[in-house]
Amino acid sequence: MNQVKNKNLFKCTCRFVERLVPPIIKDYVDGRSFPPSYSKVPYFSSSNNGFPSIHISEYYNSVVCPSNCFGKEDYKLIIEDYEEYIEYVECITSTEEAMDYFNVTENSSDVFLNHFIKQWILEILDSYMYKYDGEFNEQRLEKFYILKESVFYMDTYPIDIAIPILFMKFEVDSFDIAENIQVYKMDDHFQLGRMLKRSYVPAVPEIVMSSATHCVLLKNYVVHLENQLSLGNISSNKNAYPLDIINLVFSLLRLVSKSSTGGYSQILTIEKGWANHLV
Repeated sequence: MNQVKNKNLFKCTCRFVERLVPPIIKDYVDGRSFPPSYSKVPYFSSSNNGFPSIHISEYYNSVVCPSNCFGKEDYKLIIEDYEEYIEYVECITSTEEAMDYFNVTENSSDVFLNHFIKQWILEILDSYMYKYDGEFNEQRLEKFYILKESVFYMDTYPIDIAIPILFMKFEVDSFDIAENIQVYKMDDHFQLGRMLKRSYVPAVPEIVMSSATHCVLLKNYVVHLENQLSLGNISSNKNAYPLDIINLVFSLLRLVSKSSTGGYSQILTIEKGWANHLV
């Protein structure tokens, strides 16, 4: 496991999260008729075809999103009112590696920089509170912090590539096809998370996209990022992926299974030991 590299930044992050967890966020949520929630929440529903059926709730739901407690509206918390946040901002803006990753130059807009800085720590807060209730625990926070901090100090970024296999059933959880190529059963956490990663051009219906139990896993790839904006440019470009290998594997699966089904609608990157985004 990676270790904390910037201990001062870690301490500032801990102080900020500890100040809010649980009393301030909990009191704010308890005082709202409609607590701030995530805009999209995936959930399992019943299915009769033997495949998962996963839908996205885009209306009010009960999953509280702590970062949505903050804003400029009169009824929201003002994040700049907390001295722990101001201390964190001073610390991260003095961290050269962080500023390089945020792509800060002399011509950078303060609006974008403030957004990146705020988003970075609020993703840690959201992830921590999504998984844990109760009193603040530094060791629990550390693993989320390390994933976010690691991007500042890496030269190359290791990833696996996962391609869910649509409308094909398997009798085993996993098997190897070749070195670094595996068919792997997706767990519930991965299944729910992948439903939030979708394209609308062309649109793929939820019932189609969720009809997969396993994925093809291509292991031990790396990407080279100049800054945090680079990942979006790479991951959204289909030509950045080994399409020849992916299509060959799917052809082999259909050939061996004697099935006319077994396509894909997603190509996903799994960040290993780092996280550009936590939520």
